[in-house]
Amino acid sequence: MFMIGLVKLELKKIFSKKDIMIISSILILSPLVFGICMVNRIAGLNFNGQITVDAYGIMIWSFLKYLFVLYLMPIYLVCCFVGKEIESRSINIMLSNYDRKKVFAAKMTTYLITITIFFVLFHIVSMLTFSGLIHNTEFALAGSGNTLTKNFFLYLFQWLELLFVAIISYLLCCAIKGNAVLVLGIGVIILQKIVVNIEGVRRFLPFYISDFNYYSMIPDGVLMNTNIISCIIYTIIIMATFCIALKMWSRKDF
Repeated sequence: MFMIGLVKLELKKIFSKKDIMIISSILILSPLVFGICMVNRIAGLNFNGQITVDAYGIMIWSFLKYLFVLYLMPIYLVCCFVGKEIESRSINIMLSNYDRKKVFAAKMTTYLITITIFFVLFHIVSMLTFSGLIHNTEFALAGSGNTLTKNFFLYLFQWLELLFVAIISYLLCCAIKGNAVLVLGIGVIILQKIVVNIEGVRRFLPFYISDFNYYSMIPDGVLMNTNIISCIIYTIIIMATFCIALKMWSRKDF
């Protein structure tokens, strides 16, 4: 019951914070803005070729990912509700009433819920934008570009990457103070993008596993095995990061 109460408290704080809601809303509505610009050929946007309904949302997601804009939501979210609370020492009020591990679990559960809501709304807006604006234009390609299994794993890897970034940000908040977490959080993503050029390492990196360009090049004959192996690797990476963050949280002097 204490856990549920803490989660409700954290969710209330998140949904009452205007800047978080503004950033999330802008990102969620970006497929609509992109669709309007694409159909009307405005803002210097010239799109060549055709695209399916499922590929549209994935394309916008990948575009925002490569601009690093997509990572702002989980990083800033954690900075606001962990980093600032630690820096101002207001976290001590919560820790004086609840066990440290319960507070950690409640915050991570809250981020899991928030990220999932954000992810689902983003792709719903993408599908509605395609159906309402792009479906009857020369940019639309009938049918689905990928199989149900392929889409499931691609969406799963994208969602896991958001969770990974949130946990990394949590870990950094436990290690350092202030806005440096924002810089270092983006720095972790940039580092992955650099290291991803190393052939023997790339498939173990969350940035690469959830990348649409990499995923689209996997032969259908080995796709399922690759999906399972990548999912196991990703889960291990996330669990290891989670355990390190929990250990640092448990030992941190607030």
